[in-house]
Amino acid sequence: MRDSIIFICYDLPMEEDSAHKEYYKYSKYLKKNGYIHIQKSVVIKYIKNCEAFEGEVTRIKHNSPKSGKIYIWQMSYEKYASGISLVDGIFPTEELREEIIEF
Repeated sequence: MRDSIIFICYDLPMEEDSAHKEYYKYSKYLKKNGYIHIQKSVVIKYIKNCEAFEGEVTRIKHNSPKSGKIYIWQMSYEKYASGISLVDGIFPTEELREEIIEF
């Protein structure tokens, strides 16, 4: 699959101070590596091909906290671009691709 989006949802424990630190460390890791937060615990990133997806999954596994839940999907860029924004009618497509290619 070429031109894809990696989509990650995570739900990490936040009850203890150490868990808070892990959450923010993980969130910072994702941002540093080109992921864009579309919700507090939902991030996306443009990837060029299947091999890039597999590499991202490996890096995510290596840098993920040991507790909590992390879900990862890959979807084609075309499928992502067919999304609909119910509030303002604007769905970020080319902006996502342009921003991430610059990294």
